[in-house]
Formats: sequence, structure tokens, C-alpha cells
Amino acid sequence: MLNLPKNNLISLISAFFLASAFSASALDLTPPQTEGPYYPRVKTLETDSDLTRVSSGPVAKGKPFLLNGFVRDENGKPLEGARVEIWQTDSKGIYMHSGDDRTNNRDKSFQFYGETISANNGAFQFLTIEPARYPGRARHIHAKITPKGGKTLTTQFYFHGDADLYQDGVVRRLGRAVDAVILKLEAGTTPNAHPQAEITIVVPASKS
Repeated sequence: MLNLPKNNLISLISAFFLASAFSASALDLTPPQTEGPYYPRVKTLETDSDLTRVSSGPVAKGKPFLLNGFVRDENGKPLEGARVEIWQTDSKGIYMHSGDDRTNNRDKSFQFYGETISANNGAFQFLTIEPARYPGRARHIHAKITPKGGKTLTTQFYFHGDADLYQDGVVRRLGRAVDAVILKLEAGTTPNAHPQAEITIVVPASKS
């Protein structure tokens, strides 16, 4: 049996518990998911974070809400300058993509795609609408998150309480990890404010 001086033994025990605490406090990574067939290879003329209208045109049909989020690494560090992209269906469940044979019937007032850059505290925000169900899928929003100098994470967000959620094959493959990508809509903070949902995106820490 290894016979260590008492001070060394205490140091080893302390180091073990510190390492265990650090491991326990590390955040779970956001699960990657399929990009799907409708990522816009040709971007819309407008790509800002307000998807509810195009330029100064009419507001898109559907239920608008604020998608608030944070980008952090697995150690909890906020990541400034991450590029966040989202794309989704309109209120009729149609994508703006040549691969969707209903695309000519889409809501021309909806932007379908938006992008933004995370702030110094890792925060980002989109104003969009609740997507309608696309055949064979639960309601969802696609996303790509690209930290500065890091790899792109492709994932999807789902809606709390969606009756079709656990019938979706993509969701079922996630298992318990789906909890990390569920949006729960809450009432706005003032009577006329939009409902809001919050998501935290967790990516691997930089090796540098």
C-alpha cells in the first residue's frame, strides 16, 4: 500500500473533489441534429433577425414571438461574436426552397431565414413566428451556430407541449437530450409584448 505523508494525502483528496466539482458543473453540449433539405443555399435579400416582415412590407401571418438565446461554451463562458442562423416554415408549413413543391404558395411577407451575431454576454435575439407543422415532423426551427474560430453546430429547436413531438423520428433519436432544445413560450412582460422563449446553446470550449 502506498504510504503518503498526511499533507500530500489531503492535497490529493482536495484535488480529486475540485476536479469532480468542475466536471459536475460543466454544461451539457447542445445536441447536433440533421440540417435537413431546406437550408437556403441562396439567401433571402434580407437576412436580419426580424423574420416577421420583409423590408417595409406587411407583417407575415402567424403568431409572432421573441426567440431569446445565449451562446456559451461547456464551461459556462459567454461567447461573443458567434454567428447564429435560423430558418423555418411559415404559418402554412411551407419552406422558401425549390425542394418544397408548395413553395410558390408560401407567405411572401415572411422572411424564412435570419442571422445575427451574439453580443459580449453571448446573447442573441430573433423576432419570428411559430412555424406550422411540416408533413412528418413536429414543429421546429432549424439553427446553425458558428463561434468565432470554432466549428459550426447544426441543430433544431422544438416547442414544449407539441402533440406531435414524440412522434417525430428526429426527436426520438435525441432521447433525453431533446430537453436541451425545447422552447417554452412565456407571456410577454407587458400586456402588448410578444410571447418569448429562451434557449441556451452550449458548444465545446476552445482548445486555444
